This record gives sequence, structure tokens and C-alpha cells, in this order.
Amino acid sequence: MKRVAGALVALVAGLAASGMAADSDAPSRELAEAIAGRVAGAPESCVDSRRLLGPERIDQRHLVYRQNCQRLWVNTLRDRCQPLVGDNILVFDNQFGTQLCERDRFMVQGRNGGFSAAYCFLGKFTPYDKPPAPKR
Repeated sequence: MKRVAGALVALVAGLAASGMAADSDAPSRELAEAIAGRVAGAPESCVDSRRLLGPERIDQRHLVYRQNCQRLWVNTLRDRCQPLVGDNILVFDNQFGTQLCERDRFMVQGRNGGFSAAYCFLGKFTPYDKPPAPKR
């Protein structure tokens, strides 16, 4: 039993050292690129979907909606959404009116028509704005 426990400790230590046990919820390189040069505002619970383009999938935890050239919104999902890969379609089933809100849920549908087995849930929306150009 001590050998098994020792082997498990060594395995976990090896994974941590190799970076494989890193925090999977940490912002990805893709998210850093999307928000580069922008300043974050206060997170909001809901946004008006009529003003937005998207979503653009960044990783299994982040969606980006573009409002205009100056502002984009990053939604940090409540939890990782495992099926959020490839070119699958997001199907929102509880959007009321024109608002997208924290705790709204969606399923992921494959291009072949199959659905994921679980719902994914939106989190808060954080605005990222380009800073104003310096005055000359």
C-alpha cells in the first residue's frame, strides 16, 4: 500500500513539474491575444445581444462577443465546457428577450446534428475597451 501511495505522489509531482497539472482555468494565450491592448471594465451580469457579434470560442472557459471596434465582451463561463471545441454550434435555449445573462445555459451541437450531453452556463460579462488615442 505504501508503494502505491508513493507512486501516486511521484506521479502527481511529475505532472506538476511538467506543467500538465497546471490550472486549466487560467487565461489562455488566445484570450490574452484577444484582449491585448484593451482595458477591462467592471463585469456585468447581462448584455444586450442585439449589439453584439459572436460568440467567438476562445477556449473551454471563455467566449468573446464583439460590440464594435472599441469594445469587446469576454464571458467567463461558470465552469469549463468540455464540448466547446472545433466548429460546433452553440444552441441557447433559455434566452429571454434581447439579453444574454449570467446563468443562461446552452448546449453544444455538432455540425452532424448530435448534441452534447450536458449544458454549459454563461458567467459574468467583462467589457474590454481600447484606450482613447493620445491627444497631440
